[in-house]
Amino acid sequence: MWIGKMILNEKWKLNKLSCCFRKSEDLLSVSFEKLTGTAMLGKLSFLRDDSESHGTKVKKAVLFLGIVLLLALSQFSASAQSTKSLKGLVVSEAGEVLFGNAILMSPTDSSVIDGTGFFDGKFTFSAIKSNKILLALSSLSFEDTVIAVSFNGNQTIDLGEIMVRESQQMLGELTIVSEGSLVSERADGSISVKVANTSLSTSTSVNEILSRSPSVVFDADGGIGIFGKGTVIIFLNGVKISADRLSAISPTAIESIEIISNPGPRYDAEGNAVINIIMKQNADEGAKGMIKNYLTHTDFAGLKNRTNLDYSYSKGKWAINSNYGLTVGKYRQILRTTRIRNIENEFFSSDLETDWQYDYDNFSNYNLGVQYNLTPKSQLSLQYTGAYEQLGGQQLSENTITDNEVGLYQSQIAVDELTKKNTFNLNYFVSSDSSDSELFVGAQYASYRESFDNGISESISIDGSENNSNLLNNGKNDMTIFSAQFDYTKLLKGNLSVEFGGKFGYVNVQANTAFFNLKKGESPTKIEELSNDFTYTETISASYLNFKGKINPKTNYSFGVRAELTDYELITSLGDDKPIEDNYLNIFPNASLNTKVSDETSLYFSYASRIRRVAYRYLNPFVLYQDAFTSIQGNSDIQSATFHSVEVGGNHKDWSLKMSYTYAID
Repeated sequence: MWIGKMILNEKWKLNKLSCCFRKSEDLLSVSFEKLTGTAMLGKLSFLRDDSESHGTKVKKAVLFLGIVLLLALSQFSASAQSTKSLKGLVVSEAGEVLFGNAILMSPTDSSVIDGTGFFDGKFTFSAIKSNKILLALSSLSFEDTVIAVSFNGNQTIDLGEIMVRESQQMLGELTIVSEGSLVSERADGSISVKVANTSLSTSTSVNEILSRSPSVVFDADGGIGIFGKGTVIIFLNGVKISADRLSAISPTAIESIEIISNPGPRYDAEGNAVINIIMKQNADEGAKGMIKNYLTHTDFAGLKNRTNLDYSYSKGKWAINSNYGLTVGKYRQILRTTRIRNIENEFFSSDLETDWQYDYDNFSNYNLGVQYNLTPKSQLSLQYTGAYEQLGGQQLSENTITDNEVGLYQSQIAVDELTKKNTFNLNYFVSSDSSDSELFVGAQYASYRESFDNGISESISIDGSENNSNLLNNGKNDMTIFSAQFDYTKLLKGNLSVEFGGKFGYVNVQANTAFFNLKKGESPTKIEELSNDFTYTETISASYLNFKGKINPKTNYSFGVRAELTDYELITSLGDDKPIEDNYLNIFPNASLNTKVSDETSLYFSYASRIRRVAYRYLNPFVLYQDAFTSIQGNSDIQSATFHSVEVGGNHKDWSLKMSYTYAID
């Protein structure tokens, strides 16, 4: 049991002081209420006395608390103040000052609020917002000590000398692990979702994390958007990536995810919002590995299994990270389409149900990254990400058509598709010794290769008469992407910083799809109206300039502009092989202002202009075959557009409110 000894300074005014000791946690709880002036607690010591009996120890503890309460009842109260600070002096049993760490934690979830190191025993915390905190003192030279402190309206608490028990053994390593708030909202309205050391790190995929994140929504096609904003663009450590690469990112390797509803000019103008995934940095030397397996089953689709393997190694200036994921099992989707024309002498109805029963024969994703720290403030990294997706299964369609007779049209497609994805990233980052400037240079090369060879069997039954036929659908869809960018940030005088940079992007798509009639004893006959050759080339050259600064210590502002020059050419056999080409220049201004009204309240305003470009997968009018009378081709809803968006909002304690207005030109 721990016996507390308290020596008070000569001058003090204290209304209430309560102390409790628990052996299991070595916890001292100190509660100050309504102090006049600054409370001075002269000396707190922790001494272990095993020679006394249990009853004697209890009596002394009760007597000690009784004296404290009698002293507390004799004091008077004073008005509470909002600003809080805490300080103290850590000493050994011999009175020597010690070194170590002081950490403030939340008493509800033990999340870290603030921390500092001390070498002369003294520690100080200022601008503490919480009325109740946990103070954790740790070091290799003394045993861990946790003190619960309640301010109860007081501005400053001085714990004076805190005597701790010297450690009886040397610790090889001390690790403090805490789980903070999963979601935090910044002054500019952007949201940060913490993943590392939280339950989100056990998710099966990045998409699962995003589906559980605030404001993130998924459309019917699996596209990612932000509520009230629309489509997003995705960045990985500040570098733009495609949504397809999310499957190759392991949740355990993610530090946090930023959801930016009004991105500045540093980001590509495409998309109305930005999701930036921030990966962990290997801070500790050594090797780490993890294996996870997820098994799911539904009566509708069947069994699906996903396995993830993660491995990282860090030593000296080198860091290596890698992971491999394998998904096998079933996926299913059903689409029912009904059509009817109820006109006299021209009645027609169609009831079509298409059932996609896919087999994930081998859906593998993998990546390998190497980072070399040239100096403590500069690094060079190379990252490879790949995927191999073998899709099998079948597509079943059944269509009942009624006009002047009743016909049943059935088709079965044996699915055989293979997709290969490979991406290489080379990045260089450097920060000046004074941290007043930063430079990022990066390049990316990506290739996507898709091939398919699907056999189609059809059966047509009309008034008892049946006819069977066979078709073949094969083709490819190849895409090559190259981009290079640089970003530079410089801190100027008067809390003003400037950001500028540029980016060049190149995309080339080569695709074709062909349908053939297969008749026994005859050569395959190409069905021209369903076949298509497609070529698309696009270049985008961009540059931006942005300023950030402070009007006063509580008010920040930023304004800037981004320019993008787009040049494209499209050729499709459905358009008689005549090229569709154009080039255009867009200017995108941005501005924001945020101010801190009080410690608990902040307000912000932002304006952003963006562009929506048609996704490459929608540009190609591939045919999705269902039966002899029904197919899905192209997308009539695609429409490029530019947007001007204004958003105002604020935060008060744990509450936030935002309102936005968006004007689209399409």
